[in-house]
Amino acid sequence: MAPAEHFILAARVDDVRSQGRLLIQADGHAVVLFADGDHIYAVDNRCPHMGFPLNQGSLKDGILTCHWHHARFDLATGGTFDPWADNVRVFPVQVRDGEVWIDLSPREDVRAHQRERLQEGLEREIPLVIAKAVVTLLSAGDDPSESFRIGLEFGSQYGPAAGGAGFTIHTCMMNIMPVLDAEDRPRALYHGLSAIARDAAGAPARFVLRPLPISRPAFPSLKRWFRQFVEVRDAEGAERCITTAVRTGADDQQMAEMLFTAATDHRYLSIGHIVDFTNKAFEALDIAGWQHAEAVLSSLARAYAEADRSEESNAWRHPIDLVEILESAFGDLPSAIESGRGQRGQWAGRSSLVTSVLGEDPQAIADVLLEALRQGCDPVDLAGVVTYAAALRIARFPTSNEFTDWDTALHTFTYANAVQQALRRTPSAEVVRGVFDAAMSVYLDRFLNVPPARVPEPNGAEDPEAVLTKLPEIFDRQQQVNEAATLVAQYLANGDANRLLAALGKALLREDRNFHTIQAVEAAFCQFEDLRGSPEGTHVLVAAGRYLAAHAPTMRAQGQTYQFATRLNRGERLYEETERVLATILFMDIVGSTERAAALGDRRWRDLLASYQNLVKQEVTRHRGRNINFAGDGWLATFDGTVRAIRCAQAVIEAARRIGLTLRAGIHTGEIEIAGDGVAGMAVHVGARVASSAQPGEVLVTGTVRDMVSGSGIRLEDRGTHTLKGVPGEWQLFAVTR
Repeated sequence: MAPAEHFILAARVDDVRSQGRLLIQADGHAVVLFADGDHIYAVDNRCPHMGFPLNQGSLKDGILTCHWHHARFDLATGGTFDPWADNVRVFPVQVRDGEVWIDLSPREDVRAHQRERLQEGLEREIPLVIAKAVVTLLSAGDDPSESFRIGLEFGSQYGPAAGGAGFTIHTCMMNIMPVLDAEDRPRALYHGLSAIARDAAGAPARFVLRPLPISRPAFPSLKRWFRQFVEVRDAEGAERCITTAVRTGADDQQMAEMLFTAATDHRYLSIGHIVDFTNKAFEALDIAGWQHAEAVLSSLARAYAEADRSEESNAWRHPIDLVEILESAFGDLPSAIESGRGQRGQWAGRSSLVTSVLGEDPQAIADVLLEALRQGCDPVDLAGVVTYAAALRIARFPTSNEFTDWDTALHTFTYANAVQQALRRTPSAEVVRGVFDAAMSVYLDRFLNVPPARVPEPNGAEDPEAVLTKLPEIFDRQQQVNEAATLVAQYLANGDANRLLAALGKALLREDRNFHTIQAVEAAFCQFEDLRGSPEGTHVLVAAGRYLAAHAPTMRAQGQTYQFATRLNRGERLYEETERVLATILFMDIVGSTERAAALGDRRWRDLLASYQNLVKQEVTRHRGRNINFAGDGWLATFDGTVRAIRCAQAVIEAARRIGLTLRAGIHTGEIEIAGDGVAGMAVHVGARVASSAQPGEVLVTGTVRDMVSGSGIRLEDRGTHTLKGVPGEWQLFAVTR
């Protein structure tokens, strides 16, 4: 028990017992006192889930249940029975001479607790828990690298780890964090951690293979064996080489040599992803520490072994055999690099080399790359030239192309960027092969610039502040690719580049997570640091702006979860009704109603509809929802709890089945506008479109709803991405299962 001087007088015992519960204000805290049996308990009145007042909850058998989302707490300890809710804070109580005294002094290490919550959110894939932990930790001054490390350790144990999109997103977000505004850094960390959790959801634990039982096998042997195992697609043999090398003392440069050499033994593995994943694995270890190398790097083995090899694809073999050209060039690589070693720093052919790489003759491209090396071009700089050429493919990408072709150009750009970063770690002749692969991919992408879009030439006439104001407005509208490019170029003419990076980062984080868009922006930021202050630097950010504009706006549903967390951290009351309120929208309609009405006749159909509407009203009332309207065979209701909305939909579908009707339902959570007795807003429109996408007898929900019910016991099956008519972006939808 805390020392007596920490206790303050809260209430009289008789007042608490006469009412059963009593809400008080004490030293700025809203505290609810409960009388239960012979004891009096003091509990923070704010539900840790979404802030609903717990004095409005129910108490039975020592369990306090929140009225809003049914989070349940042990009244004595504050421990929750629902991992998505968190423990509620309880205060020590003393009863003295008919008075209740409570101790409000802090009782726990907030940072340690939120790190535990972050771990739990990752384990159960509960985005709201992840968001709240990140927001609380960073607002308390915690180093973001600590949360990053937790995500890295978790991701290394489950799912594809470093061989997956989530791991790459996680690292990209840490890489761009330094250029972001302070208010956006927690959001970036949330994006990365949520991507890790999504990758690992439902995956079994990954057990790292033990190293070979020999004391110190020579590193050259392990490197050679690793390449052989990748060659024959033996993932386990390859993984054992990695674990043995790390365990026996191979450092980061040696491991980079082993991995990147194997990654460039074959042409453009998995459209560049293998080199990019490997680069991100090393960047993650730069942040979290080399002690994680064995778990992180070993998780790449399967991706290496199973990678697609471009020499097996028609495009790289016909009508011109690019692989033959490359293999011939690779024979000359060591001598070309050696010839140029004494002339490093004197090479000045960058501009003409860019033009050549963008040319129409692959043999000439290979020849000019070799010649640049002979003339003293550093391999890292050579990779930079090819990466810039790849960026120009995006900067000149006309919107007349197929939309999916944005990704074709993107893959070349991010691959070339990753090869350059690999060469910074291990500037070997083997890894330089990746530069030539990237150049051939730039060549293959030439059709994406027919006709080439115009790269804007800034005149500096527009006020930089006005440009920064316009930029987010551009990303709020579809098909603003060229407009975004112009604004980026105009701003860089006389604006602060750091502010533009922050603005582009903010625009990226507003959107729902898209692996390729995140890759594009992060790689562009990386290249810009080498090209800052030059026209080439402007072109790289123009490419990033165009790609981002092409993929915006999304529905920004993932941002809603993060906004809930930030608003809760500020102490806002999400449950209070204003003109705009947070609500769960449930749409239902009758499948085949026209045919059924024709078969029954008007009178019998009206009677059936009346029975249907009565059962709907009963179930909505029972689940504490609000009926908004019936329109023919359709029905709309709102709820202040997502779980209750789902349970109501299931109950109505079952009850309707018993009277011979088949229904389908769509559920979405978002902000709605109160308009008299009705509701309006994009969230209502989304709910209706989700319902129209559902199968007969199915309850279909959006990703926002999935985030809100994670850990509740409701089972969901991924139904993939859908385009909802009249709603921007693609939507991940999930079906409720029994």
